Amino acid sequence: MSRKTQTASAICLAIIVVLYAMYVSWRNDWYRQKMPPEVGIGDVVLIDGKSGFREGCGVAIFELTPAASAQLQAAGIRALNAGDARSPYRPSKDKNSIWHETPYVETGDGLTLEDRWAVGLSCAKLSHELSATITRAMAQPGSFYTKLYEAAVLVIPAAGIAALVFYG
Repeated sequence: MSRKTQTASAICLAIIVVLYAMYVSWRNDWYRQKMPPEVGIGDVVLIDGKSGFREGCGVAIFELTPAASAQLQAAGIRALNAGDARSPYRPSKDKNSIWHETPYVETGDGLTLEDRWAVGLSCAKLSHELSATITRAMAQPGSFYTKLYEAAVLVIPAAGIAALVFYG
C-alpha cells in the first residue's frame, strides 16, 4: 500500500470516528433533554433500542447525581413531586404527570395503550443484571415512576439510576 493510500485511509477513519462521536454526543443530549427536570441525572449508563422511520422503542438509562440520590433518600417521592412537572412530553399536570411509588400496576386497558411504554424494555439489549434491577424495581416499593407521552421514567434510588423507557 502506498503512502498516499495509507494517509487517505487514516483520514477516512478519523472522519468516521469523529462523526460517530458527534452522533453519540447528540443522541445522549437528546435523551437527556427528555428526562423530567426534577430528576437529577448524570452520566449515561446505556441507551439502546430500535427505531423505524417515525417510531421507536427502547430505553435511556442515566446515573442519578449524588445530590439527587441524597435528596431522594431524605425526601423520597416528595423530592420528585415538588419539582417542576413540565416537560416536552407532558401536555398538562394531570394524574399521569405526577410521580408515583412502585410497584407499578398495569391498567390492563389495551384500548388506551396506557401501559404500552413498558414494551420499550424488550426493545433494548440490557444486561441480565440491569434488566433484573429494572424489573424488580417496577414490582416492589422503593422506586418511583411517572408516565409521559408514549414513555415513562423510572427512578430507582437503590440502584442510583433513572430510566426513560419509551415505545411509540
